Amino acid sequence: MTELVLVILLLLFMLQGLAKFLLWAVVPYETRIKRIAAMYARGPGPMSVFDTVNTALAGVLVVLLFLTDMQHLSFLTGLIAGMVLIQISFHRFNQELPDDKAPRMPAPPITLMSYAIQARPSRAWLEYSLITALFVWGIAVLVSRNLFG
Repeated sequence: MTELVLVILLLLFMLQGLAKFLLWAVVPYETRIKRIAAMYARGPGPMSVFDTVNTALAGVLVVLLFLTDMQHLSFLTGLIAGMVLIQISFHRFNQELPDDKAPRMPAPPITLMSYAIQARPSRAWLEYSLITALFVWGIAVLVSRNLFG
């Protein structure tokens, strides 16, 4: 039962990640940035709640993983690879935003970063492509081996 719960949570996280990438591809910049501006206009509260819930879910994933037949090398390799991909993707957004793409200043650093990502998500195309490929592979493996295997 523990493994099934872990598989379902992993699938949900990966599907959510793929949906975010898909939205970047199909939702126009103007629409995306209006949504982000509205979210940040509400202050840090909603994002803080989202981050707290996701941190708790990450903790649940790790606990569930430890309760299964975890392979430590696979876990640690995935942890390091994921951290590196996210860190490098953030480093890709190292150029100033034009005034028409920047948030109203002063703005918290996370707001500026969000605007930079929305303005040119293609700057981190390699990292996003790798993450997407790993999500697709992960979904295929979880479905074929864990749900129907």
